[in-house]
Amino acid sequence: MGKAYRYATVRRTVAKWNISKWFSANELHAQAIHELPQRICSITVYGVGNLLRRLEARGLLYSRIRTGTGVKEYRRVESEWE
Repeated sequence: MGKAYRYATVRRTVAKWNISKWFSANELHAQAIHELPQRICSITVYGVGNLLRRLEARGLLYSRIRTGTGVKEYRRVESEWE
């Protein structure tokens, strides 16, 4: 049950993110913690990253690697989130 909450939380957090901004799992982590429906469920940055990769595989996110740091960044696909 916890995985379903985490997936829904990350999806809801991405939906609230500004379309034109790129974000990383680290930047989304703090917002995702506040979005959790049950406080007993926890989520780590690693968990957020895994869920973002799942959303990317489904065609809901674009991704790129930030030059020089190796951090993977994501951006919403506008047509899929309306």
